Amino acid sequence: MQTGGIYVRQYFEQPPRSHLAAKQLREGVDDVDGQFISHASPLPAAPEPKKALTTVLLTGLMYSFTIGGAYGIEESVLGGGPFLTILSIILIPLVMALPTALVVAELASAIPSNAGYLMWANLSFHRIAYLALVLLSLFHIFLDNALYPVLFSEYACTALSCSRAGHVGLRVAMLAVIYVLNILGIEAVGIASVVFTCFSVTPFLLLLVTHLLKTGFYMNWPALATVPRNIKWATFFTTASWNLSGIEQAGTVAEDVKDPQRTFTNSLLPLVGLAIMTYLPPVLVGASATTGAINLDEWQTGFWAEVSYRVGGGALKAVIVLGSVVSAFGLTLSALCTTSHIIAGMALTEAFPGWVGELLCRRHYRFGTYHWAITANTVLTAVFSMLFDFQSLVMIGQFLYSIRMLCVFMSFLLIRQHFPYLERPYRMPITGAKMYALLGMAMLLYVALMCISISQEWSSAVISLTILAASGAFSWYYCTYVRTKDFLGRIVTASVEEDVELTECDREEEDSHL
Repeated sequence: MQTGGIYVRQYFEQPPRSHLAAKQLREGVDDVDGQFISHASPLPAAPEPKKALTTVLLTGLMYSFTIGGAYGIEESVLGGGPFLTILSIILIPLVMALPTALVVAELASAIPSNAGYLMWANLSFHRIAYLALVLLSLFHIFLDNALYPVLFSEYACTALSCSRAGHVGLRVAMLAVIYVLNILGIEAVGIASVVFTCFSVTPFLLLLVTHLLKTGFYMNWPALATVPRNIKWATFFTTASWNLSGIEQAGTVAEDVKDPQRTFTNSLLPLVGLAIMTYLPPVLVGASATTGAINLDEWQTGFWAEVSYRVGGGALKAVIVLGSVVSAFGLTLSALCTTSHIIAGMALTEAFPGWVGELLCRRHYRFGTYHWAITANTVLTAVFSMLFDFQSLVMIGQFLYSIRMLCVFMSFLLIRQHFPYLERPYRMPITGAKMYALLGMAMLLYVALMCISISQEWSSAVISLTILAASGAFSWYYCTYVRTKDFLGRIVTASVEEDVELTECDREEEDSHL
């Protein structure tokens, strides 16, 4: 903005303990008052990890986290039948995932913080609301991460005879390997995610091709049109949405992304189409693997192993089971990576008091990774994976996830309103009424998801509402009587005098803010 030779510039200021803040301080970057750091906090020597995530690596990381193959979609068919599941596979990416991808691409490139959506909330809401969201996010992180070791052991034990101890041993062994990979660095995680993505997708391509060639392109249309009389809405909707959630996690690795303006859009927007291409073919084959009516009770976690045996015998079943194990491994790997980043991001804003926060945001002297955050995340994920079954985890997790996503969309709108001159390397191409309609539809669906996820199982409802109430009460007390100042991280507004005429491009950019 220009006013008599005065230009208004807004930019995101990193919390003091961030390695990016330390770098800016060494380079002599000042804010409008000549003081870059607004809080008295020591700056430890921090390694500066290179920006390792290219478009391919970020796509692999986010595909592993948000999709990871068609494993897990079976219980959506159990709850709503093939027809409603197919509709959800097509509509949810367009109505819920696409708006999320556009919002995340803008905010992550404008506010490059590993605190991700929590930093966006920190800049938008009162500190009480921010701390409540931090606590809800911690619960969601550990509940959601615990899903993937459960999936891993359940799929592995479709081929092996496992006792309860065997399930536990498989989960612990997988988490140990994933812990080491995360300690080695985000580039190692990104490369591994690309490899796991290929191994997760290939079995279902083989399943589809084998079915089509053996049956002469047969599709059991009556079975595909099945809608059960008693739809289990909680099971159907929470599982369908869970299998297509997590795009906002891209913001938690923003500090590690090369060329964020292009990388975020080139990685996130294609995920919408990839989700449809991943989930649709297996459901078509699963319903068409037999003639006549289908038995919905068969569609439990691990059902793809039975479908593959009907289609291609023992060899194809072995491939599907191996792919399921690899998929669950990749999901857990990417989940621990992104959520450990956000735990460290919480610590950078001083959401954790004293030495706890200092420990969790500390980087490894050699690998540059948040090794203490990764350690705490792995241990708590292991504990939660032993306490709950798959469906209970999904329902509680989706309730908390819905609250998160409502906060993400509201943060986007508030940041647009309060910081119109914030530097945005990428800006959502939709404006005005179309933008509000797109975001409004997504927000309504998240409200519906929040209600449905706690409507049919009293234990999930009690746990979810207790977590919500306890988080709100603790946040009010802590921010009223213990911490009375805001958490770290802010948008700086600077006025700069320049004798340079605005170009036509500058005028168009200024007009877009108004």
